[in-house]
Amino acid sequence: MKLDEEYESLIKIKLKFVEMKRGEIPALHFAARVSDVDVCRRLVEQGADVNEKCGVLGATPLHYAALNKAHGDGIIDFLVGKGCQTFKRDAHFDEAINYAIQAGNFRPAMRLHIHSKTQYGGEATVSGWLNFCIIQNHLKFAKIVYNDYKDKDVLWEHPYDRFTILETACQFGDLEMCKWLLEEVEIDVNKFEDEEWKEQVLYSVARNQKNEASKILQYLFSRFQFTAAQQRNAYRSAFLHRLGQYSFCVKELEELFKRVADTKLKIEGKTLLQYCVSENRLSAAKFVHEKDGELINEINEDGATILHLAAQFGDAEIFMWLIDQGQDLDAMNKQTFANFLHYAAQNRWYGNSIIQEFGRDQRGIVNQIDENVYTPLHYALLNERHNKVAEALLGLGADLSVKRKGNNFLHFCIVNRMLGSAKFVHAKDQNLIKQRGEGGKTTLHIAADHFDVETCAWLVSEGADPQETTVGGKTVLESTRSENAKKFLRSLITTKK
Repeated sequence: MKLDEEYESLIKIKLKFVEMKRGEIPALHFAARVSDVDVCRRLVEQGADVNEKCGVLGATPLHYAALNKAHGDGIIDFLVGKGCQTFKRDAHFDEAINYAIQAGNFRPAMRLHIHSKTQYGGEATVSGWLNFCIIQNHLKFAKIVYNDYKDKDVLWEHPYDRFTILETACQFGDLEMCKWLLEEVEIDVNKFEDEEWKEQVLYSVARNQKNEASKILQYLFSRFQFTAAQQRNAYRSAFLHRLGQYSFCVKELEELFKRVADTKLKIEGKTLLQYCVSENRLSAAKFVHEKDGELINEINEDGATILHLAAQFGDAEIFMWLIDQGQDLDAMNKQTFANFLHYAAQNRWYGNSIIQEFGRDQRGIVNQIDENVYTPLHYALLNERHNKVAEALLGLGADLSVKRKGNNFLHFCIVNRMLGSAKFVHAKDQNLIKQRGEGGKTTLHIAADHFDVETCAWLVSEGADPQETTVGGKTVLESTRSENAKKFLRSLITTKK
């Protein structure tokens, strides 16, 4: 039998195996996982789509090739050459390279990293690959890269590469990764050109994503000379940064707090508890409250209570927790006269749920005004997610007939150039467009004074008359000072002629 016949026979056997064992998985995906380049090439020749996503998982053939330890690197090269996109994510938002890393497949991971750089015109370097391994906190991969290239110039192409690698490890790696770099790789900090390398490294440690900032700081302080002030500030910075993170680790926070031991710290003018609530970090807020129960009653410099901050920046859960701790739902800001509905109306993401859940028994304050003569509904209409928040307030009895300085809610939206809110209000009450505002101006007069072409065009389409005059007898064209508005109005008149 000739070699090409033997090859074809072998390919057929492999293709048959793929077809028999693939189950619900597309043939190319299964072949990329368990077979070789030749089988994948044949399937593509037969029409398989290299960018097809399979089933609920939503993975491409490249994701499956990343799991193939024996032939994955070659299959990856082939698939990318056929147009398979390296940045495609599965249903869990994982790229193919994440599969390779989780499986511990070094060569497929390296090929994917190279292609992710070069596929779109970037440059793939050895130091960049090492940096990526450290970002993934994959010490095994990092050691392979270092051992393969440590005696070659390509590893440290630039004087700052060593410093960059150390910074990366301090932010993304654990203590073991940092110790390896400083003890085995022997990164010599005395050769760093930047005299402020200590501050920069400590800044990176404070943002450590492996919850090992306290361990890394203790290690650095035992290995190098840092002043007492540098050490104190480093622990404080790490503690404050950790409070604001989604990934909350009580053990790490406790370790850092032991070094800080100060609940009276301020972040951007906020107390620790005000900061946690403003960032909507319930676990962190509970941690701080347990350390200092007095912070919950502090008023901020603008007169807002902690519950007001929760209404503006938090969700219903943190709002409820504060009420459970004894916070007063009826409390008013004594400086601005705002109630919690004024604050909730400004909350983009959770305002409507807070209003619906906690406003049912607060109908008496839904039309209350603050120092700006704003009701909660005014703030809701300035909110980018106005529909849900405004609807919630209207459900409590917010009064659409309220006027501020002679302007109704439609005029208010137009003055603030909130066309979406204007359309919302108009849909609720189509008589508002006919009412005159401050100084006896028509709605179109007001729009021309705060000119926006889309808003003016929309008002005209809804029946606003460009020829209607003010109380003083002037048309919009005669009264407006905006040259753009005049140009727009003249175009309307010309069109009508």
